[in-house]
Amino acid sequence: MKRTPLAKKKPKEIEKLPPAKEAEKKKEIPAPVSVKKMEAPAQPTPKPQKKSNFILKSSAFANKRKIPSKYSRRKGNVSPPLAWKNPPEGTKSYVLTFTEPEAPGGPFTHWVVYNISGDQAHLPEGLPPKVSVNGAQQTRNDFNGVGYGGPESTGEVRRYLFRLVALDVEKIEKPREETLQEHALGEATLIAFYP
Repeated sequence: MKRTPLAKKKPKEIEKLPPAKEAEKKKEIPAPVSVKKMEAPAQPTPKPQKKSNFILKSSAFANKRKIPSKYSRRKGNVSPPLAWKNPPEGTKSYVLTFTEPEAPGGPFTHWVVYNISGDQAHLPEGLPPKVSVNGAQQTRNDFNGVGYGGPESTGEVRRYLFRLVALDVEKIEKPREETLQEHALGEATLIAFYP
């Protein structure tokens, strides 16, 4: 008996999408995100700050030492000699303050001199109690007097701060703290104790 050969099955043809549908299918697959797009933006490199050598000192006493009695309010009330060096570049004027930061009733102002010329490098001993002196101006202190008001003895040692601020302007109207911060180029300090 003869076997009838089986008919060969034709392989199924892969269904091809029309060009328009093929393009739509490609659009559905999100494109890979570039690594460069995921990187964080570069941060600006901070400029290195120069070490300040701005120094304030007195020939009458050393930093963090007792201020002599002749500069106290009860025994002379003479302003001490002060000198400074190495001011910041571009300095056009200075403001000097003398305060007791930790006074019992809050910070107490003993002395403020402002609009000191940028060419000046010292204040002599014994500035007179005048509003205008040597081209600079003095304000009222918290004793309600013009110019210098020395420290007073209370039986306990207290800390006092001389602060010299270098400004980028020649004149200011008033030595308010916000004005100093706006125009400050740098500052130098001198600490004293009394009695």
